[in-house]
Amino acid sequence: MGGPADRGGRVRCYRREYVDRQGRRRVSGEWYIELRVNRRARRARRVTAGRDEARARRLGELLERLTLDAAAGIQPDARTLAQVGKLPAHVREALARWNVLTLASTARCTLGADLDAWQAHSRERGNSASYTRRVRAEIERLGMAHAWSTVADIKPAHLRHTLQALSVAGKSAARRNRILASVRAFCRWSRDTGRLGADPLVGLKATRESTDRRRVRRALDDFELRALFAAAELGPEIHGVTGHDRAMGWRLAVATGFRVSELASLTPLAFDLDDDSAATVTLEAQASKHRRVDLQPLPRWIVPALRAWIGSRPVTERMLPRFAAGRCAAMLRHDLAAARTEWVRAATSPREKQEREQSDFCAETDAAGRVVDAHSLRTSAITRWVRSGVSVKIAQTLARHSSPLLTLGTYSTLSIHDLRQPLAQVPALDDPPAQAERHSAAG
Repeated sequence: MGGPADRGGRVRCYRREYVDRQGRRRVSGEWYIELRVNRRARRARRVTAGRDEARARRLGELLERLTLDAAAGIQPDARTLAQVGKLPAHVREALARWNVLTLASTARCTLGADLDAWQAHSRERGNSASYTRRVRAEIERLGMAHAWSTVADIKPAHLRHTLQALSVAGKSAARRNRILASVRAFCRWSRDTGRLGADPLVGLKATRESTDRRRVRRALDDFELRALFAAAELGPEIHGVTGHDRAMGWRLAVATGFRVSELASLTPLAFDLDDDSAATVTLEAQASKHRRVDLQPLPRWIVPALRAWIGSRPVTERMLPRFAAGRCAAMLRHDLAAARTEWVRAATSPREKQEREQSDFCAETDAAGRVVDAHSLRTSAITRWVRSGVSVKIAQTLARHSSPLLTLGTYSTLSIHDLRQPLAQVPALDDPPAQAERHSAAG
């Protein structure tokens, strides 16, 4: 089976013939490319080219052109290097082994072209620009530190060394896991697109973050939440968001458990408020963290306020367009401080005022070091669901978590008062049992 353009027999695209165990002649499903520099060359260069004949023939043409250019001392242009950057890793390694392209020249196109292709793929899947930029920056930093010239140069030992150094430097487990996840996402994509034969990081495990949590969030109780809503309603405009809009944003966060970016994506079209007892809000797939459409029920207490808030707004206009993470944190800090100031001011005696000033009410950081930030409203929502007695499965579904351990272990925070009530229902053992019960127990 000849090649696409013979050119004196320099390149040949074929499938290998063989005899199976029963003595029958077979043809392999895999295509091969055989390349000879000149007619007098004793050894041919061979490389596997996959199962697609058309793709194999195009690859043969590219390899022949690269070989002829290398023999003539012609450097490949940017377009050709971009094509090389999209080749599978084993083909790029073969080009370097044959001295057709040096590792240095393939490095200039490999990581750059592969990262460009990965970024385009990631954006097509709906991932944010900030996420793709962060992952690329992590990989480029590691590439410089470990002299990665191709994607095939990524080794588990490199990541182990980096993660261990970060641990010694005092970086958190969450930070180390984020770096590992970034490189792993790129390696898995490289494997799926044929740039790598296998995922080199398959044996690396993430660090358990529960043993090294640096930022522990606190859930606000109902009294603090009401004070927060009231302070926001009376507050000034901040970052272009009115006090009423902020108050509705905080209410919606606690009612739904939505993240800040998810709240910012909501439009009037997302709400179905016809029936107080069956009101819902729909989160579109491109805004959801898990890239799927989520239908979330709304509690009765927020439905009348939502109807008045939405009013006659255009159905496609975002309700909270300026609820970006940085702005949201600053707005929440302002409203928490206003709520705390008003609560302290309402004290009826100097002693009560001193006690309130020393309390953790609406404090950004409490005595235990736990913080209140924009994501704490999601923690507050999930904690309220757990405290209300809903089942673990329902709490997990409302929180849209993949595991109930995440719902109960990380996002729900129960106080000592929450634990005393169920204990009070356990029968006491300090009273002496009745005579009949003793005889019954003795048999």
